[in-house]
Amino acid sequence: MRKTLEQERAFYCLKCVERLKLAKVGKWFELGNLKEYNLKPEKIEELWSDKWKKMRFFDGVKREFSNSMISQFLSEFKKKLKEENSKIEQDYDYVKKIDNYVKSGNENLCDDIKRKLESFYSEFSPKYPNYLSDYSSHAKRLSQMIISNGLIPTLAFYKSKGDDRGQIYTDVCEIMEITGFKSYTEWKDENKKEGSFLLEFLMENDFQTLRLATIEVLAIANWLKRIVEVEIEE
Repeated sequence: MRKTLEQERAFYCLKCVERLKLAKVGKWFELGNLKEYNLKPEKIEELWSDKWKKMRFFDGVKREFSNSMISQFLSEFKKKLKEENSKIEQDYDYVKKIDNYVKSGNENLCDDIKRKLESFYSEFSPKYPNYLSDYSSHAKRLSQMIISNGLIPTLAFYKSKGDDRGQIYTDVCEIMEITGFKSYTEWKDENKKEGSFLLEFLMENDFQTLRLATIEVLAIANWLKRIVEVEIEE
């Protein structure tokens, strides 16, 4: 049982590293419920669901994977058509329709191609993100960057770089929310925000809120540094 705020921070920083290890094999969990699920949706139709679209609201693994998996899948499927000497592969307009169908489900495709897409998707194994070593090095620098540059510029920098630094930004956002930074959770509820929006929240608020957030994020950053030093091999 975690009783103190320090224990909560340590616990969730550990969970951030644990789920990065899971990402290498295509699994993930949210810090709010810790329930594992597959990053790759089970069926192609799920690529058009609200849940999949919302992956892009979370910097790091979820955003990068949601973008890369579709491009990987389309690239491999077009290779398959080429290997089959399919006339469709040579039809630029129809290939565009396939792209649009995979991305949105909006295009009308012949049943044969739909079946091929579904069959290929069921066997398709994408490359999953492996951010561990870079995540570790950037997590160790986080607290010093906040002290040197300030919280907002540091968060903006990590968010803009994406990949492992984007994941650190998202981890901080989630831990702030879960451990009860009340003004942030209330702001998200009021604005119906779902995803990593700590930076936007801070830019809309006053200096007192920024000061309190800086203290909180520094505490998280210090725990994250300790955890990666123990849990991630360089």
